[in-house]
Amino acid sequence: MLQRPEIREALWLASPGLFDRLSDWLDAPASERGQAVERPLVRYHARMAGRATPFGLFAGWSLGDIDDETALTLGPRADYQRVSRLDMGYVGALCRALEQHPALLSRLVLRPNSSLFRALHRRRYVTVASTPGGGRRYRFMAAHGTEALDETLERAAAGASLDALAQALVEPDISHEDARDFVREQVQHQLLETDLAPMLTGSGPDDAIASTLGRCPETAALGAAFAAVRDELAALDAAGVGNDVERYRTLAGRLSALVPSVSIDLARLFQVDLIKPAAGERLRLGGPPLAELLRAVTLLHRVASPPADDGPLSAFRAEFVRRYGDRQLPLAQIVDDDLGIAFERADSMLHMPLVKGLPFPPPRRVVVGASASASWSDGSGSFTGSFATNRSNHGCSRSRISSASADTIHRRCHRH
Repeated sequence: MLQRPEIREALWLASPGLFDRLSDWLDAPASERGQAVERPLVRYHARMAGRATPFGLFAGWSLGDIDDETALTLGPRADYQRVSRLDMGYVGALCRALEQHPALLSRLVLRPNSSLFRALHRRRYVTVASTPGGGRRYRFMAAHGTEALDETLERAAAGASLDALAQALVEPDISHEDARDFVREQVQHQLLETDLAPMLTGSGPDDAIASTLGRCPETAALGAAFAAVRDELAALDAAGVGNDVERYRTLAGRLSALVPSVSIDLARLFQVDLIKPAAGERLRLGGPPLAELLRAVTLLHRVASPPADDGPLSAFRAEFVRRYGDRQLPLAQIVDDDLGIAFERADSMLHMPLVKGLPFPPPRRVVVGASASASWSDGSGSFTGSFATNRSNHGCSRSRISSASADTIHRRCHRH
């Protein structure tokens, strides 16, 4: 079975690490290393043979209708269709890295973060960051509103370039370059998003990324390289199932060289959907098979336990009704840890596994003291201030701010 090309490709896409260890099992199946491969291999075989939920090339999906009769005959394997794409976690990390390119950023369209909302004199929004395992981590952030920030977000509502947003901030004491730095800072903090970021719906991001990179002379080479990866994925799809896995390794190497700072998890990098067309016009489900399926569903409804009333979803629903009634609110606002109803939020740091059970002292009053020193020069000189805050016996925090002038600190661009 392992010699069949379609099986080898499906196994590699599911677990490149396990695929690379197949020789341990083939050479010495009874050895410790061979047994370590055999156990997951048996699980993957059972998954491939007995579970219809789509998962890479292990299983696919087909379209059909509810009808009076049943016809579930699939077409030959040569008619199978596949759709390959890069993992969205990698694509998102790649776009965030490309946005830092000064020349490219100047050509992108900027808009406010789609999760942005105002609460308690601050702007709250959700940021995303890549995790070492190739996933994504979301965090709520807050930005104090300033005149410059409010005006910039308003101007960017319909989409605007970095230079256009910066030019609108220029004043006698704020240069164009300082204004550009301010707008770039909002992009870095994800208050502003670019049109390079992949969309949740619509066509895939590959064409848009390659086209955007190609329009900028400084990134045209990156655009050509990314377009070559896109075309190779299309070639894999056109070839059907049973491709040589080395073609995937070659693509991973090209992507790794594209932007070296973006890490690649080979087990997640390629996502493939398999489509199995019907042998005739359409798959149909009806008659005795449909009746048996409905009987089984009815039986499951009778024997299944109802959801627990004290579960996290029930508690969330009850708190929502108590606080908001039947109002409609943005989801980002509702699940905000500080302002909304956090889902399964721990009550305190005692819920953290690493510190659970430790005898923390009772809360006590904290005395806060502050000292500050500042210096500035006249005219166009710089303003610098440093602040130290002591918190009882728990340590000391320090911060430093700087700007073109003291007035700018209070009036315009800085958030703290």
